[in-house]
Amino acid sequence: MNRSRLPTAGILAASLAALALTIGAPAHAIMAGASPDTPAARVDANTTSSVFAGVGSFSNGSGALVDSQWVLTAAHVASGLTVGSSSFYLNYGGNLTHSLGVAAVYLHPSYNSSIANAAAYNDLALVQLSSAAPAGVPIYGLYGTPFTLGTTDLTLVGYGGSGNGDVGATVAADGSVKRTGRNVADAYFTGSGNQTYMFDFDGGSAPNAMGGGSLGNLIETNLVGGDSGGGAFVFDGANWLLAGVNTFNGSIGGGPAPPLFGSIGGGMVVSTYSTWINSTISPVPEPSTWAMLLGGLGMLGWAARRRGIPSQQASLLHPLLWERACPGYRQP
Repeated sequence: MNRSRLPTAGILAASLAALALTIGAPAHAIMAGASPDTPAARVDANTTSSVFAGVGSFSNGSGALVDSQWVLTAAHVASGLTVGSSSFYLNYGGNLTHSLGVAAVYLHPSYNSSIANAAAYNDLALVQLSSAAPAGVPIYGLYGTPFTLGTTDLTLVGYGGSGNGDVGATVAADGSVKRTGRNVADAYFTGSGNQTYMFDFDGGSAPNAMGGGSLGNLIETNLVGGDSGGGAFVFDGANWLLAGVNTFNGSIGGGPAPPLFGSIGGGMVVSTYSTWINSTISPVPEPSTWAMLLGGLGMLGWAARRRGIPSQQASLLHPLLWERACPGYRQP
């Protein structure tokens, strides 16, 4: 199998009576507007200076680094990975320059792939890598501010296919081709408790299908196959922060099918899940572990004093001791 290719996911159609929506799960590509916009215009160069070089690909979707050894992605992407054989690919200064093995997969505990519209509910996962990303690759902080509907400007980044909004997807997904586009968070998915954002793809005969703000033909985008798990970023004036994880596309009532103009897309609001994300990456030890750890540090301090070594030097052994005392501490 050509590892640079990402298969286009099928559409799981389900009617949502409350909003008359049809969600296609999983979600997928960065689309261009109508001519003179083109798919090529949405490509982000594979350079070491790209602010989105920390967004990489799996064989079945996208993901973003939230730590040097952790990737945040969609649960429906991560559930298709195999520990020990799957990899996370980066394009840092070239095409597919780094392949980092998958060491562990943590699906959000409330994700349920068997329910209707699963991509709109808790569709998040963390993937632990077998080795750290190379120095210099961007690591993304989490955007902790709630979205202002109709205003929050999201930059979507992923490795899905592409095409023009008035025609549809015509360019295949490729793990060495990263695309970006923008949209505005227009609404929260009904019944999600503000955990799921949605936007419409304005253009053609169906502009502003959901209301809210519009960025225009040359800027707005929707998702296509391969973009699942990719990031929705917000620039806070100093840094690009990960605000969402893209998971689905769909349509409103009998409106245009995704990814055409008038269709919708969306994903998971990261701030809603920040506690789970942070506790999975850096879990708090159990009280018994603390007692064992502190006891060990006390013995280290006593031994250091016996040898005349300043106590602060002994405390530098803390990370190493933590690993040895708690080899399974990353388990949820």
